[in-house]
Amino acid sequence: MLARDEAPGGALAEYKTGLKFFPNRFNSLYGAAQAAEMAGQASQATEYYAVLVKTCEGSSSERPELAKAKQAVVALK
Repeated sequence: MLARDEAPGGALAEYKTGLKFFPNRFNSLYGAAQAAEMAGQASQATEYYAVLVKTCEGSSSERPELAKAKQAVVALK
């Protein structure tokens, strides 16, 4: 909701807090990456995308969010 309301910094802070209590949750990792992107923190966004890709390693998921995360990680290399 914070990201939608044009407060990506606040959204990122909330995602970070959530990930402390519930690490490696798909939606939280993806949301944190998106919020970091919107806040202009590209390197942090890529870090969250990388964790998401690693967490889903070996999965046959075709979720568009995972595809975007993989693209972000490949673009970094």
